[in-house]
Amino acid sequence: MAYNSYPINTAITLSMNVTTAASVPVTPSTLTLHMRTPDGLVTDISASVTATGTGAYTATYTVAQVGLHQYQWTGTGAAQASANGAFMGLSSAF
Repeated sequence: MAYNSYPINTAITLSMNVTTAASVPVTPSTLTLHMRTPDGLVTDISASVTATGTGAYTATYTVAQVGLHQYQWTGTGAAQASANGAFMGLSSAF
């Protein structure tokens, strides 16, 4: 599987759109975002989440480790949703 890749110390934007089955944007009661870093540590980074519109969210994350990063968005309440993603952190020659 091919992943997007980013050099360490790069701030990236993760995004999530929550919709109904009819593709209508909806706001979940809670929305959490967890990150698993290459060392296996899972961290709740929900504090970095910003609503950009109804059902639309972004989070800024700074890549700090080389290797595979995996993340999961989870919405609860009337808008139950879950989405996973992953990217690679790359070493820098400098």
